[in-house]
Amino acid sequence: MAPKVTVPMDFGRHLLRSPTHNNLTLNTKDGQEVTASSVILSFNSPVIDHMTTTLHMTSVDMLEFSEAAVRIFVESAYSGTADEITRETFRDLNKMSSVFKVEWLVEKCAQYFSDLSEAVKVPTYTDLLFLFEEGAYVYENLKRKNLLEIGMKKIQSFSWKSQFFEEYLIKAERLSILKLDLVIELAGNDVESVVQILSRQLSDLVLNQGLPTYCEYLLENSDLSLCRQSNKLLFDELFDMLDNLPDEKMRWTYGLLKKNSKKNVQKCDEPTPLLAVSTHPLIPSNEGDIMKENSKNNSENRDDPRPRPVSTFSLIPRKKKPNMIPNLYHSFDMDMSFDEVYQWLLISDEVDSIILAIEAISTWNWYRCFKKSATTVKFDVDLEVLQGMMEGLRSIRGWCKLPHSFSSYHCLGGGSLSYLCSSSREETTYLYLTPELSLTSEKQGMEALRSSTKFMFRFKHPAVGSCNLPGQCGFILETVRSSLSLWKLRLCTKEDDYASGRIHFHNEIRAENMHVFVRGVQVGLTTSIIPVLYPLTWLGFLWNEKEILEKLINWTRSSSFRSFGVFYKV
Repeated sequence: MAPKVTVPMDFGRHLLRSPTHNNLTLNTKDGQEVTASSVILSFNSPVIDHMTTTLHMTSVDMLEFSEAAVRIFVESAYSGTADEITRETFRDLNKMSSVFKVEWLVEKCAQYFSDLSEAVKVPTYTDLLFLFEEGAYVYENLKRKNLLEIGMKKIQSFSWKSQFFEEYLIKAERLSILKLDLVIELAGNDVESVVQILSRQLSDLVLNQGLPTYCEYLLENSDLSLCRQSNKLLFDELFDMLDNLPDEKMRWTYGLLKKNSKKNVQKCDEPTPLLAVSTHPLIPSNEGDIMKENSKNNSENRDDPRPRPVSTFSLIPRKKKPNMIPNLYHSFDMDMSFDEVYQWLLISDEVDSIILAIEAISTWNWYRCFKKSATTVKFDVDLEVLQGMMEGLRSIRGWCKLPHSFSSYHCLGGGSLSYLCSSSREETTYLYLTPELSLTSEKQGMEALRSSTKFMFRFKHPAVGSCNLPGQCGFILETVRSSLSLWKLRLCTKEDDYASGRIHFHNEIRAENMHVFVRGVQVGLTTSIIPVLYPLTWLGFLWNEKEILEKLINWTRSSSFRSFGVFYKV
């Protein structure tokens, strides 16, 4: 290891011309070689120190970086300054400094970027584009958002968002998901500025080519209710254009309109309107027709055939918190009737896939079952009715079927999931991922979910191409303390969370595509072993209600809650 030397230090630029000192060859992407002293570079970079001192390397491949940037990197290490940075070499030099952990040069690059931003006194698209694109590149590749925030603040300081979007979205079809997310973030409450541009583009595209993918993504992930409040005419014109989409997009357009029309309309302290009893052919209109006889003693309200008001939470859209794993346990109302549950699932923004609907219904059914009896399993709803309702929901809301691999599992109060599964064995909509280890807790499985810990998963998202980052692709989930005994789970996205280098994170991995289940077994009436999925929501009730937990364990005769995993939607 190189002796302790405080850097940056001026070792002397004249040493660059010394063939005696320059014993290390750096190979650049231009096919050129740059020579340097391994000792001087090792003083600046612990990575190069390891390569040369421990691994005895005499050449280092820097094939991702230009010759010009590599030469500035070497000159900076020799001189202890960063005076040669240019716009053209900034990206390579900044990334090189991070990859080889030259911390002082990382700071110099950040200062250069900040000075460039300060120097922009009159807004031009070229200047602001450079700040935005370089900030986005650093955020995507180095997981640091400081430069992006500088660029965004500069755009906002000029009140220039509309003009910037006007140019930036001209070739929006080439933008990555990350870039589209950043457009939404930069727009903030000014959603109208994005909608105006999309509306002009759609007027030419919808009738001739259909809805571009980037338009669909921006519209789905923007809060269009803000546009509705600021410019109702523009909002209506947008949906007038979307009405011209092909029939297969009608359900999507209706869902988008419904989601953004009802936001901010009903306040929590206003009386909640009654929902009419369902008239869907798969759901009988009288609750007494679908509830078994033994459910009548649950409460006096259950004997009243009139529909009860659905809980306020089921009618007011809940804003999803960033990076939180979907978990209905913290909002699900167990006092709803079967018909109210169905009505809620028809309109809920929180339940946006068949797998979350399974979680909701399974929790509701099992909870009510074990509340009633410790020795027998009598569900409130007949399985045939339940299955009919689930298939009807899937069809009405346009949800995709589960992959064929789910057909072997039982859930929803004991029934097989095969009727909700694709017949194709090649379907891989969901992948099941298990944590490799708990990083900060000795507890395992469900017990670990109730302690402060992080779980590491190795997983390369199919959308990630060639990856040269150190370590393996993956993600980390951490528990977040809640007021209840079951902890919430959050996807870790910050650079510090991955400092160990064992795995690294890609922005293609999204929390909303994760669903936590425990895969267990259940002993049937015979000696057969039935594979069962227990949703995280249901397990939350177990840990809070010990009486129910004891009933279930006695019934299954097995400890089925020792491990958990994530179904990831790809």
